[in-house]
Amino acid sequence: MTVYFDASGRPLDESDALDNGVVRDGVRVRTSMMMRDADADDAHRRKRVTRHYDPAGRSAGTSAEEEIDDSVMRDAFQRVADARQEAIERSSNAWRGRDAERWWEPKGGHWMPNQARGPQPGDECMTDDTHERGRLVVENGDLVCRALPRSDAPDGPTNDPAEGKRRKDEAYNAMLADKANAWRNSGA
Repeated sequence: MTVYFDASGRPLDESDALDNGVVRDGVRVRTSMMMRDADADDAHRRKRVTRHYDPAGRSAGTSAEEEIDDSVMRDAFQRVADARQEAIERSSNAWRGRDAERWWEPKGGHWMPNQARGPQPGDECMTDDTHERGRLVVENGDLVCRALPRSDAPDGPTNDPAEGKRRKDEAYNAMLADKANAWRNSGA
């Protein structure tokens, strides 16, 4: 039995709850599970007829038993599994864009004026492991940040506080200069 309720929980009759067979906005529907089982589609059911024989080989009658066609359920489960796998692949490659093979290039071969440029081989980057400046290179179909060789790298660690402060100040000022001019290189 199906029962309809309004937003406050008061029961409604079917004429107030439905609008041309469609449940109105804000109406809640409660259906018993036994009622739902009775609504099962008969197209998914079939009868299996079994012939019975006695030991002498004479016919002892037949019996019919109803069974549900499992192929429909198997197809439904396969479609769900396929959709899940497709969603996983799509989300794992979504950051690459539509063209996963050469995702750093624009679709159609050229950038539109209102289109973000995206990372390109040769662009400056920051390495994940050592946090050094580097350049993007293509390795095995992916853009990877490789550190640049440093000519201004200090010989090694220092225990001199004045030298350590000088190195930190120099690196901080270089970082500020890079940030101040970053907007000039962003659209090139």
